[in-house]
Amino acid sequence: MSNFWVMIPARMGSTRYPGKMLAPLRGQSVLERTYRQAMQSNAAKVVIATDHAAIAQEARRLGAPVVLTDPDLLSGTDRCAAALASLPAPPPFVINVQGDEPFMNPAHINTVAALLATGAAIATLAMPIHLAEVVLNPNIVKVALASDGHALLFSRSVIPYNRATAGLPDVAAYPYLRHLGIYGFKTEVLQALVQLPPSSLELTESLEQLRWLQAGYRILVGHADEAGPGIDTPQDLEAAEAWLAKKEKLAQ
Repeated sequence: MSNFWVMIPARMGSTRYPGKMLAPLRGQSVLERTYRQAMQSNAAKVVIATDHAAIAQEARRLGAPVVLTDPDLLSGTDRCAAALASLPAPPPFVINVQGDEPFMNPAHINTVAALLATGAAIATLAMPIHLAEVVLNPNIVKVALASDGHALLFSRSVIPYNRATAGLPDVAAYPYLRHLGIYGFKTEVLQALVQLPPSSLELTESLEQLRWLQAGYRILVGHADEAGPGIDTPQDLEAAEAWLAKKEKLAQ
């Protein structure tokens, strides 16, 4: 399916790492690497939506379509919806790829697009967790699925709670899943979602997808085998440098 756009929300004022979109990562900015990865997908267009002139300038340097959006928008989803609404002839589907995902696999984007093609209103991805410490990390969002692949719940907590081990995850006994921060939407659904008020679950966990679940929307979850590191902190950038250097060395 190629009748979808990728929207890349890129905010300058990140709480944990301001300016990370323009941070250099082995010769390219974080944003440039994210954009170039998205361009390798089947998307008909890749658009950068930002709140800052410096990021817009970087987007133009890359030759990317760019839309300046209200800096007061609270989430990447809001930014995507606002940018999409300002453009003529929007596509039937849009995929939100965060600007701080420089190693986003283009195949993952195509997988989300394929899920939307089956009729899903919202689609995302998850991958297996093999280490208990990852399950216990509240910065890693977990997801539990129904038998038809739709999300039952997302949480920063360990889900499900293992009663037999007093909550300690047993990764050998249960297939814990890590949510990946990529979302696909039917365009009309995206515009409806950003009109919803924050929900109690969302405010408690600080996870916007819980607003959608609590409002009755279904989220279809596809599977990914692996994912490269995202950039949330300066330490993440250092780890990404090492990860990329190792990957480049293995490719030689």
